[in-house]
Amino acid sequence: MQIGTDVAALGGTGTKESVQLRIELLEGTSGGCLARMSGHLVGGTAAALWSVEPMMANEARVVLDLSGVVEIDSAGLEATVRFLDAIRAFGGSLTIGCDESWEESPLPRV
Repeated sequence: MQIGTDVAALGGTGTKESVQLRIELLEGTSGGCLARMSGHLVGGTAAALWSVEPMMANEARVVLDLSGVVEIDSAGLEATVRFLDAIRAFGGSLTIGCDESWEESPLPRV
């Protein structure tokens, strides 16, 4: 699978402080994909999660690691559920969390 290693989004409006969400995509050595997120999974950044959905179309196993997320709101939760539904629609499985035994290798940059 050839996709970029990082997806980032900025959110925030006028008087509010800008928020960021970073999604790092890693390929497991035994197959599958790890989507490691950090930052704010909120309305202004949720589109970043939506943007990686098509990249996961051929993945049988996806692990969504939210351990680096410092804030999540209802829009972020909705994006996570939508992501879960999309992975299932593609025929894959999604786990939220991170197995400590996950062996990873960074995906090549495109």
